[in-house]
Amino acid sequence: MNVNIDINRSERVVAAESGRDLLSALADDGIYVPSSCGGRGVCGLCKVKVLSGAGPRTAGELRRLSEPERDNGLRLSCQVRTDADLELDVPPEVFKARKFRGRVKTLRPLTHDTVELRVRLLEPDRMEFRAGQFVQLVVPPYGRVTSGAVRAYSISSPPSRQRELAFDIRLAPKGVASGWLTGRLAEGDEVSLIGPMGEFGLREGDADAVFIAAGSGLAPLKSIIIDMSERKIPKRSVWLFFGAVTRRDLFYVDFFRELQSSWPVFRFVPALAETRPEDQWSGETGLIPDVAARYLESRINPASPKEAYLCGSPGFVNAAIRMLAAHGVPREKIYFDRFM
Repeated sequence: MNVNIDINRSERVVAAESGRDLLSALADDGIYVPSSCGGRGVCGLCKVKVLSGAGPRTAGELRRLSEPERDNGLRLSCQVRTDADLELDVPPEVFKARKFRGRVKTLRPLTHDTVELRVRLLEPDRMEFRAGQFVQLVVPPYGRVTSGAVRAYSISSPPSRQRELAFDIRLAPKGVASGWLTGRLAEGDEVSLIGPMGEFGLREGDADAVFIAAGSGLAPLKSIIIDMSERKIPKRSVWLFFGAVTRRDLFYVDFFRELQSSWPVFRFVPALAETRPEDQWSGETGLIPDVAARYLESRINPASPKEAYLCGSPGFVNAAIRMLAAHGVPREKIYFDRFM
């Protein structure tokens, strides 16, 4: 039995099998609603406005949707079932995401638990995206993984490179995508990508830009910063604070130091949360929000307007938001991307 999904007042009508989750039903028809958790109901990104036809909200929706969002009819599409005809409103940018076929150009380690994946696009052969956006990487069935999966990864290369995309991926123990990346995928293999997706990115203006990243949260910030340097955006100053646990967890240090030497407004501050004698580390130490706080107090002009860009785990992002607010950065000028 099929049901009809009416999108944006008959701008598009999709026939879907009854009993599916709405996120997958739309994807089967080439409509890719952003999601970074693979439809598990934990990222809270796959919001659509349901005008009619949906059942009661799930516990996951009640946790992830604010009261104003619920009052406005927003739902998590991965939690809505296609049990009856549905009427939806979806943002126009949803229709910009497409499925791409690419070939792995390089797959190399950046650290003991982080890899850089570079994909040359084949069909379509280029992707127009904004710095800070992400794509979904399609993980095919392999070994004991019988159903495959999709995982979201931020693009770390700049928008000027539309034919070749780079991703900095932290390997999760026993992760579905991690097992595929380390044990199955090889240079020359074909892959499928869906994107671009997401609203994280630079806001235009001339305020000082403070970027704070932890671990693989560096990826979208790297894309934004390279894009800024290429476009010579007239910021007063650009600061990147990058935190890692130990020295073996740092990556792209030489790259950003070279960028600092050639781009006068840019300053790069890496820091280690833990130091060991074998690290031979003479740089900053401590949790990266605390390191950034010291610079806000002593090195960054307090009179200049500021905006901040954060990426990392939810705990890191929350700590950085509290620190920035305490140092006078307006909450509406703090932009973030939480990794799941």
